[in-house]
Amino acid sequence: MPAPTLEGQMLCASVYSYAVQSNGSFSSSYPPYDSASGLIAPVAIVGGAGKPHVDACLVGRSSALNAVVVAFRGTLPPTERGMAPALDWMNDFHAELISVPGIPGALHAGFWGSLDALWSRLLPQVRALRQAGDKTLPLYLTGHNKGGAMATLAAMRFARLEGIEPAGIFTFAAPKCGDVGFAKAYPFHNIHQRFEFQDDAVPHLPPSTSLLELLRQVPDIGKRFQALMHWNYTPVGTLRFIHWDHQVRGESPELEVERTHHLLRLMAELQFGTILKAHGADCGDGYMTAINPTGVCAVSKPVDVAGLMAARGHQVSDAVKDAFEKRKLFQAK
Repeated sequence: MPAPTLEGQMLCASVYSYAVQSNGSFSSSYPPYDSASGLIAPVAIVGGAGKPHVDACLVGRSSALNAVVVAFRGTLPPTERGMAPALDWMNDFHAELISVPGIPGALHAGFWGSLDALWSRLLPQVRALRQAGDKTLPLYLTGHNKGGAMATLAAMRFARLEGIEPAGIFTFAAPKCGDVGFAKAYPFHNIHQRFEFQDDAVPHLPPSTSLLELLRQVPDIGKRFQALMHWNYTPVGTLRFIHWDHQVRGESPELEVERTHHLLRLMAELQFGTILKAHGADCGDGYMTAINPTGVCAVSKPVDVAGLMAARGHQVSDAVKDAFEKRKLFQAK
């Protein structure tokens, strides 16, 4: 059965997209996310230069919505074998801003390239699936992690270059994909729900100008951020922040300060396992538990990743900690 809510179905579709393998194969059985997404016989699309392919999505009709859904796959986890994860992460770090004809503002070069690698196969599938007799079905776009950034860019590309207006965009744990010019021109803020969870670091990336200004003050490493100040990456859509009190909150200056300070405190305390865990979207992880508390996961089985990053020897210098403490960033809540 599909998940009880629309956002729950979109989250499950986003997780379902990870069933597409880097070699182009696709496991159509991916419980519980396949049935909970409501997608009927989705088609897997892969692309990118060479093999293995690092860009992928699912496109299919939704039994619950009577609509077409495109779910973009996020960044491959480092646990997957082969070169695909390394290539995918390199794509994420290709964060230079580029101009694209017909799209306002400047865009993340890596994410746009990933979308472009799928477009020639994705567009015909979407056009064909939307035609249901004499009726044209609405289009929904979704994705987790990098997939959320691709869904955002796809919304603009469909609308501006193909004349297809999406009916809804749902992104989860998505990084930013464009600058302030792109954000100002983005017409879908009201139908784009942007879910972000507690101490998930990915939605803070690439860093905003305000965060870069803060990082620039850090001794020893601050100068490394000086060259990034001109980027001015800006989020889009309507924020649906899953707070530490388990309530969903909207955008506010106070929330932005609270989130930034909380995350930087965890980093200084080397709590990288907590930060990594906050990004997960599977059963037992924060996004799935908050958005689909019932009707999807029979039993929550949290994955213990505490210490995974710290075990790799990451350290923060005493000078960095002292600088943050002087700015009162690591006071307990």
